[in-house]
Amino acid sequence: MSEGEECGERLPPWTEATRARMVLAAEAAEMADHLRGFVAIGEHELREDGSAPWAGSVVDEANRLSGMARKVLEAAVVYARLGGLTWDEVGNALDGITRQSAQERFDEAVDRFREELLSPEYPGYTGKFGELRWRLHPAAREPEATARDLDEWVRRHRDPHDAVDEPDVPPVSGGLTRMDPHTELRWHGARSHQQWLDAAHDARALPSVEDRLDVAEAILGAWERIAAAQTRISAPTRDGLAAARRSVAELRAQLDTQPAAGTTTRSS
Repeated sequence: MSEGEECGERLPPWTEATRARMVLAAEAAEMADHLRGFVAIGEHELREDGSAPWAGSVVDEANRLSGMARKVLEAAVVYARLGGLTWDEVGNALDGITRQSAQERFDEAVDRFREELLSPEYPGYTGKFGELRWRLHPAAREPEATARDLDEWVRRHRDPHDAVDEPDVPPVSGGLTRMDPHTELRWHGARSHQQWLDAAHDARALPSVEDRLDVAEAILGAWERIAAAQTRISAPTRDGLAAARRSVAELRAQLDTQPAAGTTTRSS
C-alpha cells in the first residue's frame, strides 16, 4: 500500500512524531506487561529457612527489563526530537546533562529512525525466502493498527477510578495526527532523496518508476489539498500543481511503456 493510502484513498502520512510516539507506546506497553510479573509472589517462592530458590530467574527477568527500559528511553528521546525539542531541552530532561552529552548518546538513534521512516525496508531487499524485509519498527510502520490494539490494552489496564478527560475518544488512536500539506511536501521531498540514496546503495542507476510515481502522486495530492484550502489559488500553488501533474503524467507514461515483469533481460 502506498504511503498515506488507506482503503484505496490516499491520505496524508502520519507525522513523524506520531510514528515515534507509537513506538514509545508499544515499547512501554510491553515493558509494563513484564513488570506485572514481579508483583505476585508464588506460593512456594519463599522458604521458611529464608532461602529463595528461584531468585535467579527474577534477576534474569530484571535484567531483561533493564534492556526494555533502555529501549523505552531511546524511544522517548527519538519522540522528543521528532516532536521539536532541542538537544538542550533533551539534556535538561535527562537529569540536566549537557547538550553535547545528550546528542552523543542518542543522535545515532534519532538519525537511524528518521532514515527508516523514509526507507522502511532493508536496502537491497529482494524478497528471497528468509530475508528480512522491514527495518522500521512495526508500530511506526502501522501506527493505526498498533494504536487500535493499544486502545484495548489501555482499557484492560485502566483503573475504574481513573479520571478520563474525554471518555469517548480512544485513548491511543484518538491522538494520532497526519501531516498538513506543507509538511507533507517536505516529507515527500525527503522520501524522493532517500530513494536515490537507496538506489545508489543497491548499485541501481535509478529508483524504480513505481517508487518515483508513488512519491509524485503523493506530492500532487499535497498540492491539491493546498489548492483546496485557498479561496483564490495563488501563483506558487498553480505552479506547484502544474509541475506535480507533469511529473505524474511523465512517470505514468514511463510505467505504461515498461516491459511486463519477467520479460526483461539484464545485461552482465
